[in-house]
Amino acid sequence: MTKTNHSIVTKQKLQEIALQLFHQKGYEKTSVELIVKKSGVSKGAFYHHFKSKDEILESLAEQYAKNMAQAAQAVAEQKNLGAVAKLNLALSKDQQYKFINLGQLLQIHCIIKQNRDQIFENKLIEKGLVIAGKPFVKIIKQGVAEKVFNTQYPEEIVELIIRTISHMHDDIDMLAQDSKRQSQNFTAIKKKIAFVEEMINRILDVKRGSIDLGCRRIVDLYKKFAN
Repeated sequence: MTKTNHSIVTKQKLQEIALQLFHQKGYEKTSVELIVKKSGVSKGAFYHHFKSKDEILESLAEQYAKNMAQAAQAVAEQKNLGAVAKLNLALSKDQQYKFINLGQLLQIHCIIKQNRDQIFENKLIEKGLVIAGKPFVKIIKQGVAEKVFNTQYPEEIVELIIRTISHMHDDIDMLAQDSKRQSQNFTAIKKKIAFVEEMINRILDVKRGSIDLGCRRIVDLYKKFAN
């Protein structure tokens, strides 16, 4: 293994172990020393990659945002798709990534809600906006040029969409984990998704149902995870 590859593996290991410990023991009770011990690396190796525990959570959020941006950018650059199809595909790619990594994302959500404040959560969302917003803005601008989207504010609309979908998933995460009221909660989840879909369609001034978040797919995957 090359030195570069070894460094990447070490960083990923620190992220994975830290996330497990934050979830099991709580953020405040997890020290850098414990992360180092459980990871089997030196303290110097930890501080080579991260300045603090906060940076580990931030790095996980940044990694998610980069993966989301990479998938959305590939969609935005396709030559044979219109803007509506591109936006649906980019949003679908985002959903796919969420569900592939649902266990990890639920852990992050739980850690933030139990141990950190709203300011820190907003900081994680901001990372997603900065890194992942650009390809979505490109798609919205294409739609304006095609005269299928009617807006003068593509950047602001993308920010609103990303924030709204992020908060939607926060709400869905909490509802899906409440096993005592599962059937009622999944009805509430469907309603939340339908509302966000309608909001996106209205702000883009497109026909109802043009932008589809895939309600059935989202609910089925959360049901699978809950079981």
